[in-house]
Amino acid sequence: MQASNLGSHMNFQDVLNQALQLSTLDKVRLIQQMAMSIEREVGNNQTNAPQPPAWNQPQPPAWTPPSEGQRLSSQEVDQARWEDWANFPD
Repeated sequence: MQASNLGSHMNFQDVLNQALQLSTLDKVRLIQQMAMSIEREVGNNQTNAPQPPAWNQPQPPAWTPPSEGQRLSSQEVDQARWEDWANFPD
C-alpha cells in the first residue's frame, strides 16, 4: 500500500483497488486475515447479530391429523369457538 494512502481516509473501492494489486499469495493471506477478523467480530457480537429473514427459518413439521383418541368432539370445538369469539374485539 502506498504511504500516501495510509494516513488518509480510504473507501471500499480504494481498498479493493489496492488489494487487487497484491500477489496471489498476498490476496489469499488478506482473505484469511479478514475471515479471522470477521469471525472474532461475529463471536463478540453474537447477541447483536442480525437474524436471518423469516423465509430462511426452518419450517415446522407438516401438520398431521390427530389420532382418533386426540380429536376434539364437536361440543369441544363449539365451546372453543364460543370462547374465541367472546374475546374478539368489537
